[in-house]
Amino acid sequence: MAIAVFMTLFCTACAKDSSEREIGIDGFVFRPELLVKSQDLRIYKMKAWGGCIYYVKDKALYKLSVEDKVDFTESRVVLEIPAGGMLDYMPGPNQELYYVTGEERAWDAKTAPRGCTLVKCLENGKTEYNRFFPDTVVSGSECLAVNEEGWAFLALEDEIYCVDPEGELADSIETGEICSPGMEGKLLQGAEGRIYYCVKTSFSRYSFYELVGKDSFQLVKLEGLPGKDIVGIHSSEYGLLCDTTEDILYRYSFDDSGWKALMQWGDTDMYHPHINTNLIAQIDENRIVTCLEAGTGRESTKEMNLLTRIPVTELPDKEEIVMASIYPSSELRLMVSEFNRNNSRYHVTVETYLWRELDTRLNSRLVSSNPPDLLDVSYLDILNYAEKQTFEDLAPYLEKSSLLDREDFLENLLEGYTVGGNLVCIPRCFSMHVTTGKTALIGEEAGWTVEEFMETAERNSGLTLTEYESREAMLGSLFKQYLCGHYIDWNTGECRFDSEEFYHFLEWIKCADTVMEEQADNSYWTEERLVTRLKMKWMADCAMVEILFGESVTFKGDPTGDGSVYFPVVPMDAVGIVSGSRHKDGAWEFVEYLLSHDAVSNLGFSSRQDILMKAIEEEMTPEYWVMEDGEALPKIKMGYGPESTPYYFMTREQADALLEVLGALDFTPTGGIKDEIVGIIIEESRSYLGGERTVEEVGGFIQNRVWTLVQENM
Repeated sequence: MAIAVFMTLFCTACAKDSSEREIGIDGFVFRPELLVKSQDLRIYKMKAWGGCIYYVKDKALYKLSVEDKVDFTESRVVLEIPAGGMLDYMPGPNQELYYVTGEERAWDAKTAPRGCTLVKCLENGKTEYNRFFPDTVVSGSECLAVNEEGWAFLALEDEIYCVDPEGELADSIETGEICSPGMEGKLLQGAEGRIYYCVKTSFSRYSFYELVGKDSFQLVKLEGLPGKDIVGIHSSEYGLLCDTTEDILYRYSFDDSGWKALMQWGDTDMYHPHINTNLIAQIDENRIVTCLEAGTGRESTKEMNLLTRIPVTELPDKEEIVMASIYPSSELRLMVSEFNRNNSRYHVTVETYLWRELDTRLNSRLVSSNPPDLLDVSYLDILNYAEKQTFEDLAPYLEKSSLLDREDFLENLLEGYTVGGNLVCIPRCFSMHVTTGKTALIGEEAGWTVEEFMETAERNSGLTLTEYESREAMLGSLFKQYLCGHYIDWNTGECRFDSEEFYHFLEWIKCADTVMEEQADNSYWTEERLVTRLKMKWMADCAMVEILFGESVTFKGDPTGDGSVYFPVVPMDAVGIVSGSRHKDGAWEFVEYLLSHDAVSNLGFSSRQDILMKAIEEEMTPEYWVMEDGEALPKIKMGYGPESTPYYFMTREQADALLEVLGALDFTPTGGIKDEIVGIIIEESRSYLGGERTVEEVGGFIQNRVWTLVQENM
């Protein structure tokens, strides 16, 4: 069906599941106009007040009138940042400027002086007052607010100073009970000069208080907080703004309406990063200026956009493609926004779900009469959904594609994600678990049996086995392939968990020294550990391992029953087409766009062979600084380890080792019944490892439960 192109990009789990979706907020959407895009866009502390935008750049505070237009080339400097730095600022009700400076600090924080200065300047630049508060430390980067009567409020570590219009400290409010050590307190402003104290109580949760009073002040807690996790909170003379991970910008009204959605980021077709460095300033009821990260790679690019409110009726029509996801990656969300801007026919809407909604909402949505068109399975059990015939076969689409060929991808990847004869998805990138150790201890060749692993451990009996904190964690990861592959005949359904071989394995696990040593400076390796199961996702990881280990290493792989090489994979941005989709052509067009994009992923290794090989070649190419005298000095790409050992480029030997691992990867999706089997083994083994039952009793329990489960799934 055709719907407005600029439908919400990120419908949350609480959105309607029906085919009719609300576009915009109250019949309006915000559409962007690019103002500036640059890697050198270093703008901080942007605020809009009184028809002007203020921001900090290049050690100066700038002011720009935005009543008629927004042109940053017309900005003017209103304040040179003092030597001690400007901690925060706020425009006053009559075009005054209030700001807080800190004393110039020494490098040694223990001897740095404590204290800050509150300054009030009139519009003509004259200083109205300058008040120094000794032995004080502000609570954070947003520590100053000013009400309509000219009272200034300064948030300190455990109290708020209330400074009257003449600059005298007239009152203070204790905050220690609501803002404990380690929490962050912010002073922000809303409509009609109202002041709010916002306390960050956890990673993305806040408590909100309004500062009320006239000559004496107190904090009153606000109820009815905005939806999901909070990205950032911003002052606005039209109402406090709250940016959330559900990709809705809320605005607070002090009347009975409270928090109300102002804008859906999906309507803008802009990438909305979930980071607290987002700058958002509301100019008036119909205009918002933003400064956001415009990419997810290692080279940061920022964009400034002017968002203008327009009626939904002015939007062109596009066909909606719905993608369901538990937790879409930042790169996937970026790709969605780029696709929506560039595609003239389709628009992708992302429905996000919480983990607890997997069974109650997502799974029921998939079997409904109108399921989503795409499913992001990056964090889901691919085998479970594939066995339920959830996915369309991508092989015919790939064969007909004018942008992609089967040869573009690693063949073992396509084979791994072909389940029951259907190519269920093609991950855009991946990371891999690589069990690694010093060559001198574990040998040069990749691959080993469990017996060989145990023999190696016995020869090095003074070492702990791995980095895992428990035997259970080791069983569920390092030995998962061995347990599910060696003791089960998947053709006949027969199991051997009541065998002497399995008893011997459990007995060895119980006696082996598996508990991880105390955290060392080098978390990848210590002299007391036999192997480390690394999660590798960057080109430099091979070199990093050698640098950290201090000598030659072997990428051995997880131990198996037959000694075959086994490196399991973690897929990222793995999107499949839902078999019940009504818009399969549009769904494939997005998948095709996602996989044909040439950008190098920051999440892992590319599934495209051309991008992968190009990245390896670039990693092997040294880079140099050319000095004034013409001397070329090698660039350090990274420093690793406690002593920051420099890494310059990947060697040919390291590249060959990486290629060997890539060629041996097992892309067979994990999960499905195998996760249940490992869960049974871990659950039942506890009573033996804890000494409550014999190994034979536990083996019998495991045998009965696993055999029943396997037979039910034959």
